[in-house]
Amino acid sequence: LTRDPRNWDAYLRRADVEHAMNLRAAATADYSRAIELHPNEAFLCLRRGRHYNTRKACPEELADFERAVELAPKSMPQDYNLVAELDSLESGVYFACADTAFRDYARGLALAKQPVAEDPSRATFVTILAAAYAQAGDLTSAVKTPREALARPGFRPHIAPMKNRYSRGTSLQPRRSHSDLNSERMGDADAFGRSISTGSSILCVSVGLTDN
Repeated sequence: LTRDPRNWDAYLRRADVEHAMNLRAAATADYSRAIELHPNEAFLCLRRGRHYNTRKACPEELADFERAVELAPKSMPQDYNLVAELDSLESGVYFACADTAFRDYARGLALAKQPVAEDPSRATFVTILAAAYAQAGDLTSAVKTPREALARPGFRPHIAPMKNRYSRGTSLQPRRSHSDLNSERMGDADAFGRSISTGSSILCVSVGLTDN
């Protein structure tokens, strides 16, 4: 940045480091500067939106995800379905925002369904949809969703043998919410098979597979 103060990628990389170090205000400033210098890149809005999630800034988080969806068709191609990722992240705002005024389970569930339709190969999307069903009170669909995915021909067949190592049914594992699943993406630790809760019920959605 000393050599080139308009290097948006350098601001992005520094913001990521600041985020990891819990330097929230500094990270916000650098993400915003990167967007200011490169305003038409959806990925930058996604990164800042996920950063806002850790600050519990729901209006800003939602605005960044919505802006990223608008920019996605003309943005740099990613090695994953960017719009599906954004729809899934946006659904989390409606389920898990600390400000209950933003919560809208029906809208969140509708958004959580879209990524599974757009990219059915992603185990994480199936997990988040199952969690969304559970938080909306539909435990039957929460169990049914991952089981149907595992039964589909071609659904991550190279990791299918792992499924017998994990048990189905109820579990006394720590509660894992829809927001937990979304926030874990900051470290790309997407996992299939988290405990999801609604009210006092805890539902363990089978198997433990990963995207990676």
